[in-house]
Amino acid sequence: MQQETSKDIYDDNIKDLQRYFIYYKSNFVLNLQTDDNDFFHTYILNDNKYSDSFRTPSQQKLHYLKMKFNELLKNCNITEILPIIDRILSTNILIYLVGSRSEASLIFETTNDRGKLLTNIEKTKSYLMYKASLLNDSEQVLEKIQTRFNNIYQDYASFEGKQIGEDSILQYTFIAYENWHTTGKKEYQHYMEFMKSKVELFFTNNDEAGFIKYVEQYTLNIKESFSSIKNIFKESFDELKDLIALDILSNFYPLLIKAYRFDNNEKINFKIVCRLIEIFVFRVYVIQNYLTSKFQTKWYELAKKFDGDFPSLKKSIIKLIEDQDVGTDESFIKALCDNNFYNKYSSTIKNYFFWKYENYLRNTKQPISTLMPHEDLKKVKGKNTNLTIEHIVARKNSNEHSRVFADERIIVVGHGEKFNREYLNSIGNLTIDPLSANASKGAKDVTEKISKYFNKAPYKCQNELESYMINGRWSIESQNKRLNALIDFAKHNWCEYMKFNEDTVNKYDFLEDFINDEESD
Repeated sequence: MQQETSKDIYDDNIKDLQRYFIYYKSNFVLNLQTDDNDFFHTYILNDNKYSDSFRTPSQQKLHYLKMKFNELLKNCNITEILPIIDRILSTNILIYLVGSRSEASLIFETTNDRGKLLTNIEKTKSYLMYKASLLNDSEQVLEKIQTRFNNIYQDYASFEGKQIGEDSILQYTFIAYENWHTTGKKEYQHYMEFMKSKVELFFTNNDEAGFIKYVEQYTLNIKESFSSIKNIFKESFDELKDLIALDILSNFYPLLIKAYRFDNNEKINFKIVCRLIEIFVFRVYVIQNYLTSKFQTKWYELAKKFDGDFPSLKKSIIKLIEDQDVGTDESFIKALCDNNFYNKYSSTIKNYFFWKYENYLRNTKQPISTLMPHEDLKKVKGKNTNLTIEHIVARKNSNEHSRVFADERIIVVGHGEKFNREYLNSIGNLTIDPLSANASKGAKDVTEKISKYFNKAPYKCQNELESYMINGRWSIESQNKRLNALIDFAKHNWCEYMKFNEDTVNKYDFLEDFINDEESD
């Protein structure tokens, strides 16, 4: 009798595995839910190549795992694979035969406590289906929960990886729609506990109708939130891109979700809300450097109370901007005028400010030209076109520092030190420049920079610098004039909320005195 080889054993085991786990007599052994079943059979169990976009997170994960296993196994020999097959064949599988969706929900909720932890969105689905399975007539409720969560997973698959997790969206939905309180503890930080206690109360009171109504609204709000986030990312409004560029969004997602959902006016109101939020973020969190946890609850309460009344919402946001606790217009402008602006703020913030200024010039100064896209703000490793901050009067040019500050008729010792202290790193001495162009200028004199580089640059914020020169020379007066222009732009761009409030008066009379005081020192 011929002895079996490892190859024979391997081939027999493969046939057993196929019969046990893949298909038996042309019938697939394992079937998934309707949305994923055909994908599973066609592209995972069979070797058809898949080139379309994934319709659910499950499809993406299944495809990833198949590719991962293929990669791990392609370099394995039979000797290494046989122990794996033995382990698979010796694994015990627990099978539950159920007659209805309600039984399946009950089993899932009571046995699923091993392996990888569920996300809160998965726990919410599991818990609500389990509680619904206890109803006298549960199938219709269970079907609705199942359908809505399928929609949720499909929507999330379309924007997964865009810096917002599924559990975060669940929490933002709770903040936007539930009647939470902050006495004792902030209930929005314990949203799963809040939801479950509310559901348990319906069952304690034998209020099936109340439970069904709550589940209907709760799951609808979650579904609509995921749909809103998907569409917000898809439509990619410039006003929202500004907020994304500033990377401070967690305080505002609940309001953005609700504003998008309730706006039936071509999303004009949504874009105005984004614009007002950007004003608040830049003034308060960015320039005045408040912690992002500050005022968070105020914004969450604003989202909770918002019921679709956009005029009232705009007034409420303006009230937050004007709240003395978040700083005044004067304190915002004064922070921009800080002598040490360059060292005080990150490159991301400085680039954002001058990028906005460049687009302001492109949009208001002839000839009108195409705006710089948001993509120009993104740093790409090793890319020479990355935006940097250029000092107009170079940092490493002490002779130039003295010449700029000194009166043409006199030379006073110490002018260079005074320039370094009060003007070198102020906003009036800065502009944006691509990395490669910035490096080429070095410590050249400002007149050479302007005539040979800035005049020929593709940026209007550089082209205009020559207009600030006085008698062909860059002086303190030149720098103050440019500072004034930048501050005028900042007032126009980040105090724009005044146009929404006719009672607001111009509060910038102090500015002229502030700058004059700086010049007279």
